[in-house]
Amino acid sequence: MAKRNTKPASGTRDFLPAALLRRRAAIRRLEEVFEQHGFLPLETPAFERLETLEGLYGEEGDKLIFKILRRGDISEQDADNLADLALRYDLTVPAARAVAQAGLQHNFRRYQIGPVWRAERAAAGRFREFWQCDVDLYGVGSPAGEIETLLALHAGLQALEVGDYTIYINARPLLVALCDAFAIDSADRKLVLIVLDKLDKIGFEKTAEELKTRATQEAQNAKPIIELATRLTPDFREQVLALEEVAESDSVQLLQEIQSCLTRGVQDLPAVVLDPLLARGLDYYTGFIFEIRAEGGKDAIAGGGRYDDLMKAVSGVASQVCGGSLGLERILALDEAELPNTKQSDNKQGLQQTQQQTLHITLFDETLRAQTYQLSQELRGLGLAVFTESGGKLATQLKRADEAEHRWCVFYGSDEAQSRSLTLKDLANGEEHKIALDNLEAVKKLVRGT
Repeated sequence: MAKRNTKPASGTRDFLPAALLRRRAAIRRLEEVFEQHGFLPLETPAFERLETLEGLYGEEGDKLIFKILRRGDISEQDADNLADLALRYDLTVPAARAVAQAGLQHNFRRYQIGPVWRAERAAAGRFREFWQCDVDLYGVGSPAGEIETLLALHAGLQALEVGDYTIYINARPLLVALCDAFAIDSADRKLVLIVLDKLDKIGFEKTAEELKTRATQEAQNAKPIIELATRLTPDFREQVLALEEVAESDSVQLLQEIQSCLTRGVQDLPAVVLDPLLARGLDYYTGFIFEIRAEGGKDAIAGGGRYDDLMKAVSGVASQVCGGSLGLERILALDEAELPNTKQSDNKQGLQQTQQQTLHITLFDETLRAQTYQLSQELRGLGLAVFTESGGKLATQLKRADEAEHRWCVFYGSDEAQSRSLTLKDLANGEEHKIALDNLEAVKKLVRGT
């Protein structure tokens, strides 16, 4: 029999205890922050009807939808339509479906944290299964929706102790005005936005080269796109705002109002930069768009915008919607040379805080097994974490406690059983404490340091 490949599927990961504890702690902090900002939790299934997802993410996005083959017998006429379900590509579209169906789209604030799937080529730092942390405001117009979204995400980044970062803002109508300024055909504008969306990742020179290449190969009218590509330099960002078509757009005033409210009203907010070349690639954005990038990082750690037409496209019910998403994977990896679960030293270090408050209860005597388990349950009832030994030599049990970095060890032998007490040993300094079984709160105080 051939040897099985035991590695996780490409683009996915196993999470060892330290990495998973760290992720869960981060998620708990985000949940608290989002609820403090008035957002309520919402959950949707891991997969959706394919017809719910297709046609909303743009040509590039639709190609990355993970499709699920139909179940049961498939008739001959269905041979070309083998998929009717798909893993969710993001949390936004499924939430729009659920909110519309439940009739919650009037001034409803929702958050959702969970995995999504993309059928793309896996690479360092890019996964096919990853987690998103979304906030959305339904039935809230500009600029309130934009400001509340950014404030909630900013608070989330602070809770996760992310270092320096910058908020970049723009609006889809400004990108339309940019295309107008260069007389780019309406049929070619999607191509331009798809390539511009790569600007922060591949730089001006490579973006200009790709624009020229794709314009030559795919555009209805390549000349104006090539002209735009020729102008594409770092200095062009400032020049865009001076273009007549852009300067006259109502979106400029909206963006400046958002920028002013944030920078004047929130003291600890990082820089808010109006970037007229920022282009979020998803088709469902209709107005304001933004990205948040950590200092020195080329990939966004958060992004989003306004998508007022999405609810109608999904459900036929119109609603103003603005929202954004934190990239949990990128945030957790910001201060690490490798991914969270790849270094044993990282796992050991990450477990210390949890493990040092775990009680390691030795099985001192086989005849006391039932009483030892009863003691374990009583201590758990006080809210303490308890690891109960399975037995063996006492020296081996103590070695396991040391390897697990359990600071506190409990001994319950015949002497303790007779005196109705336990012995609590601090393995960090060797101190021992005799504690009566009717005073187990004393164990909690010692372990918690209170």
